[in-house]
Amino acid sequence: MTVRFLCYALVLCITLVCTSGCITFAKTMMTPAPAVVLEVRPEAVRTPNQWTEQAPEPKSVFVEYKETEDLMMFRTGGLYLGETYRWERENCSGQKDMAVNVRVYNYKILHGYDWWSISWGQYFYQLPMPGQKYLVIMIRMEMEGEDQNKDPRMYGMGQDHFYLQYNGQVSNQPDGDHALGVRIKELEETFTFNDDARVYDYGYQRAYELNGSEYAQDLGYLRMGKSNAWDGFILYSIPEEVAIEDILIHGRFDGFGYAYWKLTQRPT
Repeated sequence: MTVRFLCYALVLCITLVCTSGCITFAKTMMTPAPAVVLEVRPEAVRTPNQWTEQAPEPKSVFVEYKETEDLMMFRTGGLYLGETYRWERENCSGQKDMAVNVRVYNYKILHGYDWWSISWGQYFYQLPMPGQKYLVIMIRMEMEGEDQNKDPRMYGMGQDHFYLQYNGQVSNQPDGDHALGVRIKELEETFTFNDDARVYDYGYQRAYELNGSEYAQDLGYLRMGKSNAWDGFILYSIPEEVAIEDILIHGRFDGFGYAYWKLTQRPT
């Protein structure tokens, strides 16, 4: 009995040892250690001098802005043919207010003109210098108002207050061949802005000597009212090749400001 028990116990121990070893081996086979995966990365492609040269500076982009003619004219005080420059002053003379309108409203190009000789009683033809032509501009300066009791009057601004500019040249000298007050046939049917008289030398009026001869009389003061407006022409000599689009007429109005006119209509 004892021997059998001992034998049985021995067999049981051997079985347990063998069984335990098989289970451990089986677990080792079923759960292998994770494989080490090596990640292969491509080498960075290096450009020449990548590490020695600095990155290029960003290029500046310049946008050219072209100012429109209308904006330029507004910014610089420019006007087109027939447009009005206006100033106002309150209490200029006591309680008299002043409002004045100025405009360059017309022009003509002449390649010569006929002038009337009183002494000879006939016309003579006047030619410009070689390569020149004549430019005639018409100007009107009017003080608003009708009540002469409220007339502030001002000393008039004559031809020397207007300047001709072309190709960078500026001058306020009218053509010297034209004598003030001498009739020009080509202008005899040209009327003032209000169509109430034939145009005459700007700043002057026709007057007569006791013997009946004509002369140009300085208007002196600018007075209130349409009939007292200074409305007349100034005659210049300019190069033949100068185009109307290249001409500016400047007006200097002393303490009342400045303006200039192009001899073209405002673009529509």
